[in-house]
Amino acid sequence: MLYIIINHIMPNDCWNNMTFISEDNSEELTELFNNEIKAKNPPEDKLIVKYKGNNGIKIQLWSGWGPDNEWLNTLVEKYPKCWIKNDWYEEGGGAGIFIGGFLNGKKQETIIKEWGELPIEGISLYLGGSDGINDRYGFN
Repeated sequence: MLYIIINHIMPNDCWNNMTFISEDNSEELTELFNNEIKAKNPPEDKLIVKYKGNNGIKIQLWSGWGPDNEWLNTLVEKYPKCWIKNDWYEEGGGAGIFIGGFLNGKKQETIIKEWGELPIEGISLYLGGSDGINDRYGFN
């Protein structure tokens, strides 16, 4: 008898709460959304558009293990009139923020900061079962 064991590690969910602003170039913002965010081709339940206006877009985007800060840095370079903020939480307890781009008429310093948060088990323990988990992810 032959047994095949497949090692497959499923990544922890990381939810990225992203804001994209363009003060005076809505075309650049539309291009960023269509050519970069949609081009990642995430499944429908992994990209949630919270708000989309002429000069701003707020989304929630799933990624595995953590945020893609390299991609965000590339966007800041490629779309110099846009400001990007990503505050994220990963179910293993990682959290952080990325801020960079052009805001209030000038280029802003890029800030990347990470810290430890309660992991998903801690949220359940301290905040009361699955309701705490759902609230943390914003899916109620």
